[in-house]
Amino acid sequence: DWLHSRWGGKHVRQLHDLGIKVVVTYQDTRALIEDCPKLQALVGVVDHTIVHEPVEGLTTETPWATYLRQGVPARPAYPWLLSHDQDLAYEGQPILGTVGFDFPWKNYDRLAELTRELGWAFMLISPNLTLDRYAQLLAINPRLLCPGTGNMPPRGPGDFLDTPTILRCLAACTATAFMYECANTGTSGAIRLGIAARKPVYALERCRQFRDLFLAEQEDEVGRLINWVPSWRDFREVLIQSWPVTTDPAMVYLAERDSLQGVGQVYARILKEMV
Repeated sequence: DWLHSRWGGKHVRQLHDLGIKVVVTYQDTRALIEDCPKLQALVGVVDHTIVHEPVEGLTTETPWATYLRQGVPARPAYPWLLSHDQDLAYEGQPILGTVGFDFPWKNYDRLAELTRELGWAFMLISPNLTLDRYAQLLAINPRLLCPGTGNMPPRGPGDFLDTPTILRCLAACTATAFMYECANTGTSGAIRLGIAARKPVYALERCRQFRDLFLAEQEDEVGRLINWVPSWRDFREVLIQSWPVTTDPAMVYLAERDSLQGVGQVYARILKEMV
């Protein structure tokens, strides 16, 4: 909302005056349309609206609105090959991976502490990680892996990596985790990269940004797929008892269900209808 705070209905009408149709993908959603005043104002003006989670009063009642979860990209054929030379204590050491901006509610310090306690390496892919933050996390867990641009070495602050590089790194991990503690609006894009890596995904079930995935599991006959944990204590226990897998079939299913290819086909249909 804040990023586009000055962008409103009058701009859509100006585009309409030029004969241009407008499709809005709205990210900063809430559960009720009444709690999304900017979205509510745009819906009556634009030609079609796409949201990534159910919005009561919009996706259930508006024919020119579509609920479409964020897409999951395809995983590259091969992961990175990690070895003792790349800051692992030994070949085969378990690695917990995560990706995302370095915000306090993502609990990277606690992940570093827990992985150090359990003897895991910790892979963090974070585009805004500073040198000071890198040093702090490295002091917590000396087996910290922070992929640099284009390759696993050099260690150091993050950078914006392309999606295939991110997925090759995460696919080399034993599991990924998104232990967010926040009530942020919208849905998480970072957890889609964890799903795309097709390794077990752990997440705090009380985080509001995973609402769409949680609701989808409740509607799906197969039940729980992501390893939802109610607390850090539970997370610690399941990590200790986890069994490493080359590929997690549950994440394969989620990745295929919400694939970018499938999402693209929905967008194509909507845009063709607009034309």
